[in-house]
Amino acid sequence: MRRIARRATGEGRSRSIHVVVCGGSIDEWNRRTTDEWNLWAAGIGESASRQAVTSVTVYPLSGSDSRPVEVRRWSVAGVAVTAWPQVDGRQRLADVVDAWPSGLAMTEETLGRALVGPGDIDVVAVIGAPGRLPSALVWELAYGELIDVDVEWEAFTGEDLTSVIEEFRTRHRRFGGLHVDETT
Repeated sequence: MRRIARRATGEGRSRSIHVVVCGGSIDEWNRRTTDEWNLWAAGIGESASRQAVTSVTVYPLSGSDSRPVEVRRWSVAGVAVTAWPQVDGRQRLADVVDAWPSGLAMTEETLGRALVGPGDIDVVAVIGAPGRLPSALVWELAYGELIDVDVEWEAFTGEDLTSVIEEFRTRHRRFGGLHVDETT
């Protein structure tokens, strides 16, 4: 049974969307063949394109970085799909900061672009048992709307991504602000 766990509700919007998906383990990622990755990315990209998504970045939920997996990139129907195999978001942040070009001002915008590409993170879909916060997403969890998807990683499809985007569009984002009841 596929279930989307809601953490907030409200109203959506229509601009382009940047999605982060976190699921599976490094071992599960390593078991996928190149053809399986290509087929999966094509399905994700096609679904994302129909939902006005411009970018999908994928991280593993667990595992050890000791057995590296290559970064995989696809362009599908105008959507950039990237599978980034680093589990430790703190290390990814440290690596980006260590490699920072001298003379380039480090701002929230430039750091965010170096970590996840252009555009704001809109939604973070965590695949698997609800309630898990992945350490791979140090930056993304601070900026994205969190949606749990109770489905096994190997079974996550473009249809599931469509459900995530539809759920995201029902939410009213306050970006850390408090809801003000204007009727009182």
